Amino acid sequence: MDKRIIALITAGLFATAASAGGEKSFSDMDKDGDGQISKEEASGSLKDKWDQADANADGNVDQSEFSAFEQAGGGTPEGGDAAGAGAPSGSMETPPAGSEPPPSGTGAPQ
Repeated sequence: MDKRIIALITAGLFATAASAGGEKSFSDMDKDGDGQISKEEASGSLKDKWDQADANADGNVDQSEFSAFEQAGGGTPEGGDAAGAGAPSGSMETPPAGSEPPPSGTGAPQ
């Protein structure tokens, strides 16, 4: 297969994955193209969790801060509730220590 086709497919997959959650990409939010996102340019969970994303507290989020914020799970779907955002729907999380095991017959592992 031609390398250009593979590159286009790969780029398309990354773009789809980035927008699947409803979040905007770094370049979408960096409206003035200065390589940083100001609080005024921010939207979604980035704006909601600004202090967490702006690691060096300089008033802007650069590409490395944005990537770290996303890697840490800071990006949740725009307008979405961050509660439960740590695990995909239907996934099984480890119950808190001392909690009761699920009742037998529920299909949950024992």
